[in-house]
Amino acid sequence: MHALVHDQLGEIDAREVNSIPLPGTGAVVRVGRYGPYVQRGEERASLPDDVAPDELSPELVEEILSRPNGDRELGTHPETGRAIVAKDGRYGPYVTEVLPEGESDKPRTASLFKTIPSTPSRSTRPSRC
Repeated sequence: MHALVHDQLGEIDAREVNSIPLPGTGAVVRVGRYGPYVQRGEERASLPDDVAPDELSPELVEEILSRPNGDRELGTHPETGRAIVAKDGRYGPYVTEVLPEGESDKPRTASLFKTIPSTPSRSTRPSRC
């Protein structure tokens, strides 16, 4: 077996091996770094956690691919003038600023859950009578 694989190692296409065609849709399911996703041409969308790849119908593929891509512009940063967008990330929604092409700085980001206090502060607690 080792010789068989070793001799043909250059011919193995990892992307093709990791692709499951979805009949009647022109799309494939692939497993990426952040979990399974469906792709058709340049369109790409993560599969929801509650959907198994073998449960995908052509209608569900269309619905998943037609959803917004998660990047929603919220406005412009008042100091930098850069666009601020909301994104749907691996661990939930977050907000980030869009950096110009080629800029090496790291964009400032904020997670919704990190910015919400886990315990109410004294000013937001209901007062006792």
